[in-house]
Amino acid sequence: MGFDAFGLPAENAAIQHAIHPYTWTMSNIDRMRRQLKSMGAMFDWEREAISCLPGYYRWTQWLFLKFYEAGIAYKAFFAGRFLP
Repeated sequence: MGFDAFGLPAENAAIQHAIHPYTWTMSNIDRMRRQLKSMGAMFDWEREAISCLPGYYRWTQWLFLKFYEAGIAYKAFFAGRFLP
């Protein structure tokens, strides 16, 4: 089971609720985890992935850097603007 918790929607919601984005995100993950367990969902919670935790995103960053070093990830200029 995993929770993708990076991005502006989570950050904007935290700002609107005057709470730190990490606190907001982790409390929502805890709530979702409780809801799933209460429905009887059977997941291996010891193998959970949460994308906003350093143990997860450090490998995403590492992989991106390897792609960049190999010339696979790059920034391109197309039709007057940069492409993501």
